[in-house]
Amino acid sequence: MLDIDTLLTVGVILALFLALGLSYALWPSSGQTGPEERSMRIWLWAIGVQAAFWLLFVFGRDLPPLISTVAINTLSVLAMAEYARAIRHFIGLREQRRVLYSAVALVALGNVWFGLITPDYDARVLVVSLVGAAVMGWTAISALSHREAGMRRAVNIIAVVFLSGVASMLLRAADTLIHPGLAISRSVPQQAALLVYANLPIFASLGFLLMLAGRTNARLTQRASTDALTGALNRRGFESAAQRVLAGCQRAKRPASLLLIDVDEFKRINDEHGHDAGDAALTALHTCLRDALREEDVIARLGGEEFVVLLPGASTHDAEIVAERLRGHVSGTSIVRADRALRLTVSIGVAQWQPAHGELADLLCRADQAMYAAKRDGRNRVRVSP
Repeated sequence: MLDIDTLLTVGVILALFLALGLSYALWPSSGQTGPEERSMRIWLWAIGVQAAFWLLFVFGRDLPPLISTVAINTLSVLAMAEYARAIRHFIGLREQRRVLYSAVALVALGNVWFGLITPDYDARVLVVSLVGAAVMGWTAISALSHREAGMRRAVNIIAVVFLSGVASMLLRAADTLIHPGLAISRSVPQQAALLVYANLPIFASLGFLLMLAGRTNARLTQRASTDALTGALNRRGFESAAQRVLAGCQRAKRPASLLLIDVDEFKRINDEHGHDAGDAALTALHTCLRDALREEDVIARLGGEEFVVLLPGASTHDAEIVAERLRGHVSGTSIVRADRALRLTVSIGVAQWQPAHGELADLLCRADQAMYAAKRDGRNRVRVSP
């Protein structure tokens, strides 16, 4: 027979240290209340509730039945409900607190009835095991429904941990039904269920930390490839996206064209109206481009007043039509500064991608030459690279 008390005491200590360690390492200090921060707080609260359960379970057996029976079993399911809340909030689902706390209330009422009014240990085990299995199963299903990029491994860990909890609780319930009156003796299935529950916060927290890390890395990657002012891709992000798009066009034998767009007389806007006006002009231009183009088109700000658009599937003729439409759309746009409307115009160079010698740098160079030809010819024009 396993020395279950010693193992459970170790579980209590590990849960407490885990709660303290995660609190120190992860507790937000910036006052933010985003989904990650709120989920983290709920998760830490769940670990604390589970640690309180184990403390009472191991050391509170001589306390009044209201605590040693009702409170202990209710805390065990409350911890599972809080884990479910944390996961669901993190992945953008409704927490469903009413449903989860109804499950906790059901356990509390069941333990009042079968613990204080008509004592029945087996019935209490069944209530806790079946409701706990339902809550943990819902947590696993919620996690598996999440499809966020870069989180598959973390989600799988969460799901495996909670499905293991489901299996252990169902095994405990089955053992109670098959061998009534023996649950209190702590048979092997009963001990196994308790051990799984004791170690759940450790392995589940590993998955939760991986989820946090995955989302943080994704945000850092996005920031590294995004222009802070306009929200468009920056040069680094564009080069990465363009390589993927052009590789796809090459495989599918589709054409592609590139537009290089430069704001006319941008220096004058900055000098005469200030850099705020220049920033507003760049933001307005990006909005025009985004609203007028397809979702598959790649828009980026290369730097300064230069933007680039990659049009997969577009021939030179198609790209010239798109460029003229964009030029007209932008020329009808103005920004208001100090009660004065500033009209924007752009010069656009068009170049078609050539797979045979179609390095991205060559494509950009040819579009740049066409754009400068548009500048020389009087601005607010479209020119096509031969």
